[in-house]
Amino acid sequence: MSQRIITTILLAAAVALPGIPLSAYAADGSITIESPKDGAQVSANEGVKVVFKVVHTANGNHVHFYVDNGNPTIVRKWHGSETLPPLSPGKHEICIKASTVDHVLTGLQNCITVEATSHVPPRRPTTSARGILH
Repeated sequence: MSQRIITTILLAAAVALPGIPLSAYAADGSITIESPKDGAQVSANEGVKVVFKVVHTANGNHVHFYVDNGNPTIVRKWHGSETLPPLSPGKHEICIKASTVDHVLTGLQNCITVEATSHVPPRRPTTSARGILH
């Protein structure tokens, strides 16, 4: 696809979706899951906080979060975090998939696998610059 066509599509999207900066779109798009990392252990007793960033393609409007291909959680923000419900013990696949305004998946997605366990290794306490234990 020529650069001129891509630019035209991006400008049309910017007009169609006011308030969303043009820099939030890309020809290819991307979804980054910053945490948890792929293969991480998470607590089966707590919600799972997923930190993410989305750069939509021109037809992207929002994302769907899936756990094990179940019913989606619709998220209308492009970055930040979303807390999913607690997971049952075992391995689970968490996917973020971009969607159009009509909820048609665009094909842009990122998935990770996590293991929910009753016992997650405790976080090691850290000391701040002021000597305060966290």
